[in-house]
Amino acid sequence: QLPGLDIEDGIKKTNNSEILYNEVLKEFLDAYGNSAETFAILVEEQRYEQLKMLLLDLKGLTSSIGAYSMFKLSDEVFKLIIFNKKHLLTGFVKSYKEKLEELSYSINQYTMKKWLILSSL
Repeated sequence: QLPGLDIEDGIKKTNNSEILYNEVLKEFLDAYGNSAETFAILVEEQRYEQLKMLLLDLKGLTSSIGAYSMFKLSDEVFKLIIFNKKHLLTGFVKSYKEKLEELSYSINQYTMKKWLILSSL
């Protein structure tokens, strides 16, 4: 296991296809790997509708790849917006960045390992 990533569960959710799982992970990094800056800007500028859309996307994707700690954080922040506790959002900017960095590291470790295995065949 890698921090922030349940690989076994993620593979199960992609029809037990490691190849598909690997592709989904790469697409996640391409789309959201740099989203910490976007998250911070949306919070700072109080663009809550756009932040909700980002969080909804993240909740779906992180759940499907087995990134449950990032899912929990996204869900918690989403609920703060829904329940009008927006004044608490700034406290999550650092946590979001840290969780995303952890997840990105784990995804890179997993995909690199798979690439090395496949290239040695």
